[in-house]
Amino acid sequence: MTRTTRIVTLRRAEQIRRRPVRPARSGRVGAVLAVVASSAFVAIGMVGVVSMSALGVLSAGLPDPSGLGELAFAEPTIVYDRTGKVELGRFEDEHRRVIAYADIPPLRR
Repeated sequence: MTRTTRIVTLRRAEQIRRRPVRPARSGRVGAVLAVVASSAFVAIGMVGVVSMSALGVLSAGLPDPSGLGELAFAEPTIVYDRTGKVELGRFEDEHRRVIAYADIPPLRR
């Protein structure tokens, strides 16, 4: 190794030693990631609380669904003669007929 090469090598080594040490970026990235993750958890929690509150408010005046099995519709009372063929009268408050779902026109479903 020549004297000039040795001097250049020593100067470069000295410059490398004098450079300030940069802080590691992984610490910053980890901190930012932790803030974003905690903010996401807080937001998800708030959405859950708001949705449960809305569900409670909206379902406050609804009837009990267990009574749906005993649901009855108003149908007319039809009176026939003793043979059962001639209709004598129809008694009703509302004119309704119970039909199957398949009998409903598609535009009304």
